[in-house]
Amino acid sequence: MANTHAEYLRQLAALQSQADDWHNIISAAEEVERLERARAAEISAKRSSQSHVQKVTAASGDYQRKAESALASADTVIETLRLERDAMAALAEERRRFIINGVEHGKITLPHDDTDDTAHDVYQRCEMTTAHAAAALATQRAKRQSHSEEASEA
Repeated sequence: MANTHAEYLRQLAALQSQADDWHNIISAAEEVERLERARAAEISAKRSSQSHVQKVTAASGDYQRKAESALASADTVIETLRLERDAMAALAEERRRFIINGVEHGKITLPHDDTDDTAHDVYQRCEMTTAHAAAALATQRAKRQSHSEEASEA
């Protein structure tokens, strides 16, 4: 019986060792599965991040192309406005020379000085530089505005 009891204890110890081994194997398998899920989540997050970066990069490129297009359009508009401004300046200079020459040669007669007529203001501006003429025009308009407001109030 002692032999049987010792054999039983050996078998029990062997079974206990096998159970511990299986428990360790199952724990290791569960840990591997957990690590695989974590790795899959990490890969998914990286792919999502890369996708987001690609979308942002594409959108950024679209915005840059739109901005460049808008700048090109703005440059075209600015150049058109410059040409129009230059044409208006040339026309204004022709008109200025016409008025000056007309008055100097007696072909255009200004009203008497005591007459409230804008012709005097126009002629004075013709004799000024462009910058001074613009400032004088603004001043004259402000005076006329205040005179008309005073007349309205009275």
